[in-house]
Amino acid sequence: MCPACRGEMRVIAFIEDQEVIRKILTHLGLWLIKAQPRPVAHAPPDLAAAPFDDWPAPSAEDYLTDPLSSSKSRR
Repeated sequence: MCPACRGEMRVIAFIEDQEVIRKILTHLGLWLIKAQPRPVAHAPPDLAAAPFDDWPAPSAEDYLTDPLSSSKSRR
């Protein structure tokens, strides 16, 4: 179906010669399809330069000590 007039369309010829196809598509600006640029991959953040580097890291004792037993030993 013709997109302009909605009339019936039919194939009247096939172009099989690759060089002719290339010339026609080049003339129409359709031969070279411009690929979209690949997305830029970013490196993971530099953990050495992370903010708050100077804060002291909690010790394992802070997480492994029972708060009830440590309060008894403080008395």
